Amino acid sequence: LSAIPRSILDDVREKVWTYTASVFALDRGKPCYCGTATCVTALEKPCLLTAAHVWQELRGERFALSLEADRLLLPIQRSFVETVALGPDEPPDWGPDLALVKLPDIIAASIRQAKAFYNLDTRRPGADESAQYDTGMWGLIGAPSQKSVFGPTEAILRISFMCSVVKGVHQRAGFDYVDLSFYHVDRPDLPDSYGGLSGSGLWYAPITKEPCGAISW
Repeated sequence: LSAIPRSILDDVREKVWTYTASVFALDRGKPCYCGTATCVTALEKPCLLTAAHVWQELRGERFALSLEADRLLLPIQRSFVETVALGPDEPPDWGPDLALVKLPDIIAASIRQAKAFYNLDTRRPGADESAQYDTGMWGLIGAPSQKSVFGPTEAILRISFMCSVVKGVHQRAGFDYVDLSFYHVDRPDLPDSYGGLSGSGLWYAPITKEPCGAISW
């Protein structure tokens, strides 16, 4: 990974960020950062894909999305959305821990002013296809709480794309559970704790290296 040019990492980050939003609970009107969601299209419907335990934290009548640093939070009434959640189950180290939040078209239109929806329908893998965990680069995008700043009236989220290789894969009840390995030596940009990344999507970038040494994706 150390050989991948910064320009490629930045390019991947910007592409992934196009589909990513930060999620806030609104506790008596005060925003409280809860995690990350991915904007997706599923069964031709605009949705948010996040962790079930993130959705459980959004207990109030409304929650909100942060789409870009220079935009106000986008508030959403919980009663306007439909949610299918799987988990979280016990033991806590295992899932599934997924929530698919179906959005009304008027909310999706507001999100599309800053974001795009990743189309899961057109990218549905075939029955014989499996993820290429032993190739390319994998990564998460979100705002680690340790690297962000939370004040009484505002939050400054440090959105980071953390790339890695897959260290291990576990299959359980039809779901894949992936272990990522992060090398922390001489990496002050990496957090000591990954709290705040809940709900982040796991993204694959098909990084290739040519015989001449050129790296592309």
